[in-house]
Amino acid sequence: HLDRVLERISSESGIDFAMREHTLRVRPNGSLEGRIYYRGPRNAPNPASVRLDLTRDEQVARPPVVRPIQHLYSDQLPEPATVRCYSLEEVYAEKIRAMGERGRPRDLYDIVFLLDYPGLVDQSELISETLITKCESKGVPVPTLERLQESPHRAELESEWVNMLGHQLPALPPLDHYWGRLPELFRWLDGELEVEPLAPVAGGAGEMVWSPSPAAWSWGSGPALEPVRFAGANRLCIDLGYRGTVCRIEPYSLRVTSDGNLLLYAIRRDNRQLRSYRVDRMQSIEITTEPFTPVRLVEFRQVGPLAAPPTTRRSVGGRGTSSAQPYRVECAVCGKTFARSRPGTRLKAHKDPDGFPCPGRVGYPV
Repeated sequence: HLDRVLERISSESGIDFAMREHTLRVRPNGSLEGRIYYRGPRNAPNPASVRLDLTRDEQVARPPVVRPIQHLYSDQLPEPATVRCYSLEEVYAEKIRAMGERGRPRDLYDIVFLLDYPGLVDQSELISETLITKCESKGVPVPTLERLQESPHRAELESEWVNMLGHQLPALPPLDHYWGRLPELFRWLDGELEVEPLAPVAGGAGEMVWSPSPAAWSWGSGPALEPVRFAGANRLCIDLGYRGTVCRIEPYSLRVTSDGNLLLYAIRRDNRQLRSYRVDRMQSIEITTEPFTPVRLVEFRQVGPLAAPPTTRRSVGGRGTSSAQPYRVECAVCGKTFARSRPGTRLKAHKDPDGFPCPGRVGYPV
């Protein structure tokens, strides 16, 4: 079955799965793990790989949910382009269970990160029940704050915090900040902590919160705001370069004004004043490792990346103008790049950088 699937994918996408035989291993319980090797449009000399881990004995405690497959490229996936997933409540419960068993840096990061997810604020009872079900199915004790604090994995967690997470994140929050929020997490799970909703930033008349879908970002589409989104979602301060000065801020929201400007609302760390900053006037954005405790609703998505849309302004008696940057596509064969006004990866006949005809007709966004 796997060979037929790979043949179909290869015929429709051009991805080469034949350069190296895939490896599969069946576990005693019937589960399967392995790797599929492939070479994509960049024709790299060494194959890339996708890891497979198919489990047969996992107890699913909550009904699966169907979610759209999102990606960052202009190519459209065939309909319906959906996949069955764990519910977010079960993902959270599974992460807490894993933290109790192995205590890896990624587990700690995830369970604290999800603690701030707006859609889970009122789901503590359901997550707690799901956690108990998952632990019973695995035959392991339900994690508690005391067990985590006494865990022998704490020393390994401290030593591996930077090694395991430093290369995965734009800025790595300090371990003490995440470890220090565990009491809050377990009070919330036990129903002892009532989370009071924060009020959003009070913006100007006619402003709207700007928050595109995770798949709306495209290469070269505008000023990169991913550091702002990441910092806000992770409750980290930013050193913002703006009009010749640098100030440290707490990012809270991106708003579109009635005349088409994109504003970042933030609180300055030095004087605690709420300020708005025009995105097109920002000179630099640097994420710090200094955490902040929100005093307003943080209105950034938990997932990225994020880039600003082309700025469109309306003038009295005139038509709007756009400052959109062109898309850039690199030929998968010769490496030559082409500017585009619209997204797309198909290429016309062209010459390579040495002046010879190139057979490449497909590129990838850069």
